[in-house]
Amino acid sequence: MALLHAGGDYSLGTRFVNISPVGTGVDGSGESVALPNGTTVLVTTIGTKSWLMGIHHFVIDPTDPFPNGFIV
Repeated sequence: MALLHAGGDYSLGTRFVNISPVGTGVDGSGESVALPNGTTVLVTTIGTKSWLMGIHHFVIDPTDPFPNGFIV
């Protein structure tokens, strides 16, 4: 969004949608904010939808001589 804004292709405060090649999207918006030193920056807010892909459990064998790992 910052590059688009710098090139004149994005207006601050408007909704920006980026659609991926597989059809999923990311929504965002940007606002101009002045830092205490006077520099103006673009602060962006983005969001999307995600799905749980899996769950992982770490299991330590009680007979493992290095249950916390080791350093070589």
